[in-house]
Amino acid sequence: MSQLNINTIQSISGGPVTLTQQSAAKIWFGAPDETGHTISQSLNISGSTDNGTGNWYYAVTNNAAYECDAAGLTASVGWNEGHAVRFGANNTTSSQIHVRTFDGSNAAKDMPKYLNWCGDLA
Repeated sequence: MSQLNINTIQSISGGPVTLTQQSAAKIWFGAPDETGHTISQSLNISGSTDNGTGNWYYAVTNNAAYECDAAGLTASVGWNEGHAVRFGANNTTSSQIHVRTFDGSNAAKDMPKYLNWCGDLA
């Protein structure tokens, strides 16, 4: 049996390698505080803008090849059942993701959120 132990895989130029025959998350973040504002961990997200209760924009560090809402976005929110997350199609672009969160009564509510996006970067 062969074993490969490595710490880093890079392209010859020192950047990320090109994945073939598979896909990987291009954007993900966790905003686990009560308001969902503080990003504690992320990939390809440079910051957030609060647009009111349950209404956020998240800036993408490296633009997507096409609008983020046209790709595979998944998210989870809140502390218990009945909470929902929606992506704003009008304001989600290749460089920002518009996320809105609601409680079980369909009222806008700030809450923790976690997002994952798979697709191509520009």
